[in-house]
Amino acid sequence: MLRRPELSGIVEENLRHLDGEKYQLDAIVVMPNHVHLLAGIRGRGEMMSLCRNWKRYTGGRINTLLGKSGQFWQWESFDHVVRSPASLEKFREYILKNPIKARLREGEYRAWAKPK
Repeated sequence: MLRRPELSGIVEENLRHLDGEKYQLDAIVVMPNHVHLLAGIRGRGEMMSLCRNWKRYTGGRINTLLGKSGQFWQWESFDHVVRSPASLEKFREYILKNPIKARLREGEYRAWAKPK
């Protein structure tokens, strides 16, 4: 579904909406079937709450556009703690290279990264 620019745009717009207020974004990749996000978030409870809100909002908007209802995203999410500058760079590189590894063409994904 997220290969469609109008749907992936909903996800990117929502993730970037509160950047600098509730979290500090570093990188985003919206792939055709999943999303990678690298952000500084205050705590694990806050991260889980933000993730729930992102999924609820974007899933609702996408379902409305598709004329569907029900669950859009999987329930679980996978998170990792970044503990060092080297770890931050490793995750950033992984996220930004994910579309290349998946052999996606320009327009089949969305990528954004904070300038270094």
